[in-house]
Amino acid sequence: ALLKNSKKDPFISRLYVQIVRFFGSLLTNFKIMGHVKKKRDLQTKLKRVLKLSVDALQHKHTNKVMITAQISLLRDEKFSASYLPASQIQLFLQAIVNMKEITSTNLNCEKLLLLKSFLAKYPKLMSTNLKMWLPAEVLARILIDEEYYSMKVVATCVSILLDLLKKCLDDRKVHTAMAEIEKAKAEDIIPERYLAKLAQDDHSTFVQKTIGDLLCDKIKFLIQVKNEPKLAMDLWLALTGLIYNKPQKLEELTQPAGLKWLALNNICFGLEDSQAKNLALKTWRIITYVVCTNVSGDSPPNKNIIKMVLKPFESIEYRNLDPSIRDGIIYIVTGILYITCCDPKAVTPPRFQFFFENLIRPMFFDFLFQSESIHLFEKTQLMLFKLVGGSNTEDQDKRVKRDFNSLRVIASPGVQVKDILPLPQIVISKHWESLLSLSATTLDTKTSNVKFVYPIIS
Repeated sequence: ALLKNSKKDPFISRLYVQIVRFFGSLLTNFKIMGHVKKKRDLQTKLKRVLKLSVDALQHKHTNKVMITAQISLLRDEKFSASYLPASQIQLFLQAIVNMKEITSTNLNCEKLLLLKSFLAKYPKLMSTNLKMWLPAEVLARILIDEEYYSMKVVATCVSILLDLLKKCLDDRKVHTAMAEIEKAKAEDIIPERYLAKLAQDDHSTFVQKTIGDLLCDKIKFLIQVKNEPKLAMDLWLALTGLIYNKPQKLEELTQPAGLKWLALNNICFGLEDSQAKNLALKTWRIITYVVCTNVSGDSPPNKNIIKMVLKPFESIEYRNLDPSIRDGIIYIVTGILYITCCDPKAVTPPRFQFFFENLIRPMFFDFLFQSESIHLFEKTQLMLFKLVGGSNTEDQDKRVKRDFNSLRVIASPGVQVKDILPLPQIVISKHWESLLSLSATTLDTKTSNVKFVYPIIS
């Protein structure tokens, strides 16, 4: 009766909401879901209830009250994951994407939170159907003029992208799809319902730009106009991981398009705010991860790519370091040493030599040794001495393999100095003179007043 026309009887609408909430309470109860396992007839009835959500979400006569009730039901219910086939859940996803558009910030946020819950419950289905929902529901809402959507909506979209990165960090199909989305023109991938809201002058410019260029513009806008560096850097980190975490994309970082993308981080670092500078440095961890885990082999292109990891160091004034910047430097250095030197399964003499000559040594001699910060030298000394901290017994080798986790590099807390693990003995033996030379340099006259002393192995 509610879908027969656009005008609703208030009493029937309230009754409808109460019925949907009742089924919601049933479908979120773990005990009831356990009981349903033995009741095929009850499973069939509950499937019919959920299928009605498809009509309620996208019917032309549906309204905000009905949609909100159905979104809450689909977001919280625990029945579908166990009893519905992927094809049926895909129908729910299609219904969400094709949902009747209603101007409401709260409803848009509820819709996005439903997608976020689907990503948590059905990651494979969501990644397989990425092009169906990501441009239409997430990227479009980030890019649309803020006149129509609040920052709350943008923040929710960024949260979804961060969740997608966590779920699909090493999913090559997702990276390929993201690269295609990034290169697509807005008119080919953004639904017309969003494009129609743009002013005529803005429309003609907007539709001809690529999604990648529009995202660059949006990140700049968030930093320079809205003074939202945290939101901007979260967006930049998520997209960087989703687009560039594959070997075939790395060389692009050395080309104009990639350099333009990397420059966004430097824009944040350029703000007259020490906390924003610290944020930019810490967000750079995603570049450390995607480059150092995907580069393999000593070649001229790879040497150029690995240099990109050192980009933030070029913008730092090393005299009189602000504590926030100093801590950001330590954060980056710890992550670089951890991911290049501490994986016992990956670190071999040739691989270590490549990273040492093209990344680690330049990082220290060209940048870190320019600083007079005692705290910075104490931390870097400890890191280096932990790397050459002696050979491991067989039991220690097992512990090392268990303790290393590359995901620490991109986790918000970052890698701690205590997480640095000794290099394999074969690497230490092969490159002992280089390691000793680097370690000894941290003890030169510039740091003669450093009270901290760490014993060098004999």
